[in-house]
Amino acid sequence: GEGEAGQISSWQALCSAVAATIGMGNIAGVAIALSIGGPGAIFWMWISAILGMCTKFAEVTLAINYRERNKDGDWVGGPMYYITNGLGKSWKWLACLFAGFGALAAFGIGNMTQINTIAGTINTAIAGFIPTTEHEQKIIAWFVAIICALICAFVLIGGIQRLADVCSLLVPVMAVIYVAASLIVIVANISGIPTALAAIVKGAFNPASVAGGLAGVGIKTALTKGVGRGIFSNESGLGSAPIVAAAAKTKWAPEQGLVSMTGTVIDTIIICTLTG
Repeated sequence: GEGEAGQISSWQALCSAVAATIGMGNIAGVAIALSIGGPGAIFWMWISAILGMCTKFAEVTLAINYRERNKDGDWVGGPMYYITNGLGKSWKWLACLFAGFGALAAFGIGNMTQINTIAGTINTAIAGFIPTTEHEQKIIAWFVAIICALICAFVLIGGIQRLADVCSLLVPVMAVIYVAASLIVIVANISGIPTALAAIVKGAFNPASVAGGLAGVGIKTALTKGVGRGIFSNESGLGSAPIVAAAAKTKWAPEQGLVSMTGTVIDTIIICTLTG
């Protein structure tokens, strides 16, 4: 709004952050958590999301509070800025460490996992209609990767504004389609909902009683897989969301912190639960 410092709206900042988290963590991540940790992993995902909302609020509020303008006049922020500006120049080494590890993590945690899943899913879909050899599957994977890289390059070259515009358009559509598809499957199997919910709660505290083939699953496994996949899903505390949120138009830092908290609700409480 008028008089608010920033480049992108709070909604665009939220969508940009959610765009980075809705995907692998909500679909494949939940499946992995269930297969290893049993139904109880979903319960611990919920707990990690509640705690994650607090972390997300804190890190985004700090990002707005300690942001600064770069040489081009754009707002920049995130953990590397609030470590330096909040803790003092003597902590700059820690800010540099975060920036370095954050850049590496963007390739390993985000890009490699996401593109591998996209290519694998497309190959599986094509193989369902046309039998393909391993060599053909590799060619398809390369083709998919190059197309995705070109689309990402086009968006990223436009800077934070274009990224925010694209995300604010795609994220609501993506989320609505996924929620609608999930609800169709859930309604078709509505009679199984009470059993599933009971298995989630029982599995959180007594995994062996409901895990079936996963008889060896203990509370520790259910908890670590649930919390680990929950954080992978919503990225609370990892420091990526505050970097985007630092560019948001807001008069008051905690306001954007509250808006960003809803990303964790959408991501883990809603999308992951529907997947589970």
